[in-house]
Amino acid sequence: MSDNALIEQDCASQQIARAIGLFMGAGRKYSVADVSLGTGIPSRTLSSYVASGEERRTPAADKLLVLMHFFGIEFTSKVLGSIGLGAHELVVKHERPGAVIATLCAATAMIAEMSADGVIDHRERAQLEPIADNVIATLQPFATRTAG
Repeated sequence: MSDNALIEQDCASQQIARAIGLFMGAGRKYSVADVSLGTGIPSRTLSSYVASGEERRTPAADKLLVLMHFFGIEFTSKVLGSIGLGAHELVVKHERPGAVIATLCAATAMIAEMSADGVIDHRERAQLEPIADNVIATLQPFATRTAG
């Protein structure tokens, strides 16, 4: 897929269903009933988002936004990752500069330890992903101007 190619609608629908399925359903963090209670989206509608074949429906933009808010950054990044984007909080979480510095130093130490042998292998890369996401989420609010 070239950098200029748009994601196909069917692929987008599959990625959204896959992301919802990682967070909702039997053995997942949330049951369909939990998500329905938390979002106000009917259980039957939610179940259709992870159904197979002809039964599967894709959430409308308003419902998808509610699900992104409910499930959070990790879910939102899974959805947006299919088009090469990611999510982060726009609200500064750390009012104390020391907390920001501590987050950065801890992440730097972990990255340095992982790369001490000169290579970050696939297992280390998987461990590094949430660390990098946390660093980005920590610093991004300082680079993004938001209303408020």
